Amino acid sequence: MAITSIFFAGCSWGSVYYLGIYKSLLEKIGKEKISQLKIGGNSSGALFATCILLGLPYNEITDIYLEMSQMATKHGCIGKMTYYHNIILNRILKKGNEYQQLTGKLYIGVTFYLDQHRLISKWDSNNDLRNCLHASFHVPVYCTYLPKINNRIVIDGSFGKNFVKLDSNTLIINPLSKRNTDLHAKNMKLTDCIFNIQGNKYNQLINDGYIDMSNLVYKPNIYKQSKSINKNMLKFIWIIRYYYEYKEQINVSILIILSSMLYLKLNKKYSIRNIVKWLIIKILKYMINIIQLKSPIMF
Repeated sequence: MAITSIFFAGCSWGSVYYLGIYKSLLEKIGKEKISQLKIGGNSSGALFATCILLGLPYNEITDIYLEMSQMATKHGCIGKMTYYHNIILNRILKKGNEYQQLTGKLYIGVTFYLDQHRLISKWDSNNDLRNCLHASFHVPVYCTYLPKINNRIVIDGSFGKNFVKLDSNTLIINPLSKRNTDLHAKNMKLTDCIFNIQGNKYNQLINDGYIDMSNLVYKPNIYKQSKSINKNMLKFIWIIRYYYEYKEQINVSILIILSSMLYLKLNKKYSIRNIVKWLIIKILKYMINIIQLKSPIMF
């Protein structure tokens, strides 16, 4: 049975494995047949899917990975990833009409609150496409761009689902998981996704991807949809995301609260204990409001 679509799971720096996959695909079926596939992905997988469907040569996609890796090594990742993403997006979306070429063929995974995973495959402009990619990449603290889709806050697609079958013959590639996947990286560890990969491990994972794809005898499988991360952890991630979205309002609220505490104390209307108790109740209410997906209400 022929493969009609591919889905690349999100795995951050572990996406180096996809370089070997792509190299083998070029040899097995060629660039023209690859361009006829539907290809989807979450996070780094979405970036690879975009590059492949734009027909970028293997060497250029390799250069993109290395460029990001070198920037991260030199300048770090926390609060810097959006800057790196923009450099890469400027490089691959330079004609201005790539969104038309990719509509209906590229499927980008994003996560709405709490773990509602959605695939997006239609855009009105390159800016719309960029925003969607930023949404699929977005990990709070690491990324500074705050994407919204249909005026709703979104985060990295991998937080919703690790993979999605686009049709009955989707090749699922999830480097970190042996379950519910057609290909996975046998020599990859979680730390390979957290820290950028260099040296012998870099070459090994590319070679693993190449060999795994070259030896694959594809048979359609019915996989159970993967679950997102622990829901309590996911709620914590959303709290951080909401904080960055409403940071100015929250900081103003904190300033008002502290000023009120000082005023009340100076006028001896309430004890510090009662003021702190009131403050804790207000903060807890605010956090619960976010977790329950209500619009954050300021104090």
